[in-house]
Amino acid sequence: MVEFRYTGNHGVKLWRLYGLNEINIFENGFLNEFKVAQNNLAIARGGNINNNVSVINFGNQGLPGQQNIPILQTAIGTSDSTTAQQLMLGQAGSTASAIQGTLSRLQALQKAGYPANIFVVNPNVNNAFVLDNQGSSFYDAFQVEFRRRLSHGVHDPGQLCVLQVASQWIQQQRHRQCDSGNAAQPGL
Repeated sequence: MVEFRYTGNHGVKLWRLYGLNEINIFENGFLNEFKVAQNNLAIARGGNINNNVSVINFGNQGLPGQQNIPILQTAIGTSDSTTAQQLMLGQAGSTASAIQGTLSRLQALQKAGYPANIFVVNPNVNNAFVLDNQGSSFYDAFQVEFRRRLSHGVHDPGQLCVLQVASQWIQQQRHRQCDSGNAAQPGL
């Protein structure tokens, strides 16, 4: 005997929590500058960012192909081992978060004319959220079950009378536009 089953549900108007103070590295030009700093460091290390790890200067040293990095240079300088490691690993968000989380670095940026909210929407609060009911979810499952009685019955007490095989395919989707790693997500 073969059985086919479908089950599913669809949730609408679920609560959503949007984190507004997530680190922004796109609109402020920081990601492009981070890539320039990666290239500067690679050039300073002889063309490969993973070689000669004792070199940590990611600024413009006048070598061919290097460019200025005003945000990083103002906030951090050009020779920081932690930033050099983040450049090697491609962790632009971690570098921006380190700048945002250090008052002296933010003050240096503000003195140079950068806005206080260069990385977050509202730097005066730790968390800024919007709660709405625009969330939705989908769950679809297709199940196939195959059962067959054994033709000779039970020959010993350890053998089962029915052979049962089941398979299940599940697709689950949640409508996500913005996730905040620091906040609970009601309805998700």
